[in-house]
Amino acid sequence: MTWIYDAHIHLSDTEYENDIPLILNCMKKLRIKACCVSMDYLSSKKTLELAKQSDHILPFIGMHPEKAQDDTESIFRLIGENNETISGIGEIGLDRTYTNSDEEFVKQEQVFRTQLSYAEKFRKPVSIHSRKTLDEILEILPSYSILTTLLHWFDGNKKQLQKAMDFDCYVSF
Repeated sequence: MTWIYDAHIHLSDTEYENDIPLILNCMKKLRIKACCVSMDYLSSKKTLELAKQSDHILPFIGMHPEKAQDDTESIFRLIGENNETISGIGEIGLDRTYTNSDEEFVKQEQVFRTQLSYAEKFRKPVSIHSRKTLDEILEILPSYSILTTLLHWFDGNKKQLQKAMDFDCYVSF
């Protein structure tokens, strides 16, 4: 029997909290596995707890670009401590929408690069938030040896899509 995979869902979000038993049961019955991505330290902890409840949850932990100005050391430590149990690192990436200055974007890029380094070191796939920053991301990616890359929220043009395909990236819209 075939499995269905959800490549990107935030099951640690509070909107799902009351429905988790139902969701996990449906995933089991329908043979669905889900790459559950995280936003920050707290959602990463929740994602890890969800993965303990069901082997249908493929935990991806990381720091979303929206949260890159927060405490990053705790998420880096969490990735390192859980590198053998996590399925991937995400949702990570770049997005100028969440910055107010060039300095904040530089910090966002540093956080992104550090998480890519962890993905390379631990041989984990990544789920990348790529809204309006595809050129920057596609310039950074070749510097790392990443197993599998999903460019989430792909909003690029045909040329950028071709470049992503040349790098063997997956895309979601």
